[in-house]
Amino acid sequence: MDQFNIKRDKTNKFLRSINKEDVKYRKIKRMTFEKELKMVLGDECLFCFHGTPIWNAQKILQSGNISAEIDRFGAGEDILNMPGQISVSTINNLWFTVQHHADLLNFKYPAGCIFVILPKNEEEIKSSREKNIIANVDFKQNPERLKAIITTPENVEKVKFWIKEYGLNVKTNIVVDYDEFISKSLEFSKDNTTTI
Repeated sequence: MDQFNIKRDKTNKFLRSINKEDVKYRKIKRMTFEKELKMVLGDECLFCFHGTPIWNAQKILQSGNISAEIDRFGAGEDILNMPGQISVSTINNLWFTVQHHADLLNFKYPAGCIFVILPKNEEEIKSSREKNIIANVDFKQNPERLKAIITTPENVEKVKFWIKEYGLNVKTNIVVDYDEFISKSLEFSKDNTTTI
């Protein structure tokens, strides 16, 4: 079994009945999203994509940052868990985030989220494209770097609520489903400039 598809909420707080419409939506988006988005944004898109299960998405919004597990918990260092760095994909390998980290096949739970992040400088553009890593991102300090949060229709209002509940200085309209992100992606990317 694919190790990336084994995701469990230890609290079971998000466990719920399987919804056939949700399953259908998730299966379709898992297979089509990258291709559709690439047709709109093209190969030179600067966005970085960080996918995570719904329970981790809540923790990210609560903390106001995406950071390496080793920075949060002092967990053991390995190739996927280096201090000060997070794993991301780019428009050219977005399939990896969609298929392995957005938690689209874990049907007993709501799908996860994909955080769309703008690299902070040319060095991060290079590291995202060559190594699939960028530095930890603090949305409390740099809210403009969080361009969108992509999730399924089931989660949109919940994630918007968390943004308000945790007092993040970002607009709730950045939370969109997969179809909305494609239709609004040019709008999200019109300020697609680095913060150099």
